[in-house]
Amino acid sequence: MTPSKRKASATKRANIKRAARVARPAGKSAAGKPVARKPIHVKVHERNAFGEVRRIVAACDSALLGKVFEGPNGRFLDLKVYRSFYEGEKVSQDEIAEILSHAGNINLVGEKTIEAAVKAFPQAKAKPFMIGGVPHLQIYRV
Repeated sequence: MTPSKRKASATKRANIKRAARVARPAGKSAAGKPVARKPIHVKVHERNAFGEVRRIVAACDSALLGKVFEGPNGRFLDLKVYRSFYEGEKVSQDEIAEILSHAGNINLVGEKTIEAAVKAFPQAKAKPFMIGGVPHLQIYRV
């Protein structure tokens, strides 16, 4: 791995950790309730396009990773082959809002993940499409 790729990789990890931190007492949610387990995997992909860093956030319910779903018209959602695209740091539904706020494009899979995104951004009018009973939502900022 070249030094520039190592530096980019370290920067990605730092951005995920920074975005996942929310100022609140340890073990408490923003509402002061005990923090539940972390049911969502999130990975931030960064690309330098024309001198501008673009962030793509991929998030998926942890329970869905490693599975394959088949939908109508030959559509597949293959979370076995594309596991590495989604599998990153585990976060709670409360933490996902901060991470999504810094994204250029967003790729969401699973009920818990999409529910958390809709709670974080109620103004967004998005309807996920279903593949094999699993909701999948892509959001692009232009």
